[in-house]
Amino acid sequence: MNKSIMQSAFINHQSSIRNHQYLFRYTSGMTTSTVHAVLLVASGCAFCPKVHTALEDLHKQGRLASLEVINVAEQPERAGEYGVRSVPWFKLNELEFTGVYTSAELEHWVNMAAHSDAVTEYLDHLLGDGQLNKAEQYLHRHPEHLPALLPLLTDEDRRINVRIGVSALLEGLAGTTDLSSLVESLGRLSKHAQVSTRVDACHYLSLTGSAGAKKYLQEALQDEHPDVRETAQESLVALEEG
Repeated sequence: MNKSIMQSAFINHQSSIRNHQYLFRYTSGMTTSTVHAVLLVASGCAFCPKVHTALEDLHKQGRLASLEVINVAEQPERAGEYGVRSVPWFKLNELEFTGVYTSAELEHWVNMAAHSDAVTEYLDHLLGDGQLNKAEQYLHRHPEHLPALLPLLTDEDRRINVRIGVSALLEGLAGTTDLSSLVESLGRLSKHAQVSTRVDACHYLSLTGSAGAKKYLQEALQDEHPDVRETAQESLVALEEG
């Protein structure tokens, strides 16, 4: 980008922030959108104006129910609240993003954020793009979204690196995050029609470290497939030793 144009964008963006005391809240009574956006920016950020403008345009179109823009220099506690270390950073309902996204990408995620399976698709995106650390950090901060991982185990159309990523993610979270909320769902998956899903479920039950997992693993010892029985036995041993 031409240097003078970039500088002009900085000046305009910084002036806008100053004029509104570093905190913007846009709301609209005309929109039917259920998506609320929060954007964190900094005065010297080269890419913040682009994201700010794109999100503001989506709000003006009625695609966002609200848009809050915060300068982290004025409100550093908000960056700490969200665990943000770099900007631009933005949140669309439960979905969190860092860096620059095209207008088309932003529109896609604004649409997705309104869906009930938004977090599942978000985790698919992170794992598919090799952002395992980001996915792990996200779920460590938001363990209530752990169940959103499980549909990725049963959908055979998911990319193989996503399925592998789920395994690496759960193993990485074990010991640092309470996985007990997954026991009942994993117990159901231990009876799934797909052998591979039953095997995976038995292994993941051991990672929960929960006594509640034992009954499902004991039932899996009677599974018709030897791989499931073997994994169930290994998982029971792991739970006893853990």
